[in-house]
Amino acid sequence: MTKPLGYFTDYRPLEDSYLYRLEQKYGSWFQHMSVREKLFLINSISSHLCSEAADECRNEIFVISNEITTQVSPSDLEGMIEFLIQQVKAS
Repeated sequence: MTKPLGYFTDYRPLEDSYLYRLEQKYGSWFQHMSVREKLFLINSISSHLCSEAADECRNEIFVISNEITTQVSPSDLEGMIEFLIQQVKAS
């Protein structure tokens, strides 16, 4: 089983924080969100985190980002998200 939001963040339950309010509304595992909504948040957060560093990406990475969605199956794309997150965390 996956771990709850609080495991991955610095907030503490019962704090009056944005993450606490999200957990109260959508559940500790965001179980009250659809998969598409979770993917949308992944996209939004990752876009925000890399927007300032876009000039640090090689052109070939932009090409990959455009090609990958047509060359890789949806289930493998989900696996790639998990793989890339683990790689970012290990950096």
